[in-house]
Amino acid sequence: MTIESSERLLAVAVHEAGHAVVMVQVGAPTPDVHLLVRTESDPGGFTKALDEWVAAERTDFLAVFYAGDIAVE
Repeated sequence: MTIESSERLLAVAVHEAGHAVVMVQVGAPTPDVHLLVRTESDPGGFTKALDEWVAAERTDFLAVFYAGDIAVE
């Protein structure tokens, strides 16, 4: 693994952690956080709340979308 790819993986992990922290803060029940490594040059991830929590009914959920980018900065 190169330094560039390990830095990219770290950025993805921090990005998803940013989503998770804000989800907990706005009351989303126990989020799942996943880091996917398809190839060294193409890492990805996702953060998900439990199905019964309806994000569309919560205006403060918008903060979750920005949290990942802000966490990496």
